Amino acid sequence: MTINDPNFQTLGHCFFSLSLPVEVETWVQQENWVALDQWLSDQVQSTGLIGQKLSHYLNNYSVEHIISLRTSPDEDGIWHDDGSRDLAFSLSLNPLPESIKGGDLAMRKKDSPHLETLIPAQKWGTLILFLTGKQGFEHKTCAVEAGKRLVAAGWATERSS
Repeated sequence: MTINDPNFQTLGHCFFSLSLPVEVETWVQQENWVALDQWLSDQVQSTGLIGQKLSHYLNNYSVEHIISLRTSPDEDGIWHDDGSRDLAFSLSLNPLPESIKGGDLAMRKKDSPHLETLIPAQKWGTLILFLTGKQGFEHKTCAVEAGKRLVAAGWATERSS
């Protein structure tokens, strides 16, 4: 894995704005999770929207992904580091992120547990790539207090040569 961006190395995350096809919005509105999941399976490949970003940092990789819908009442997630993976991602599928209270993605360096960064719900199509325990970071999702927080989340692992 190669991270040449010093901000990414220091902060543990970076943002990209993706232009998602109109079909994705339709699937989200209709809660057609099967179609959305099939589309995501294509997009994490090296030629897909997400895969093109992952390929900047990883050469030959595999990806696991989920669709995560969190609503209130909710609980904070636990701090964890996805230690067996190289990179993690969160793709915002929130049509109205301003209607979400809570649901922040919290990140911190494992050796500095008192210094955490809170990333609020992002606008539609925002991709957050973030570092895992392999690079000394951990994260959690904070409780959603109001609204619905919908993301596609995933984990990329570089395959051995």
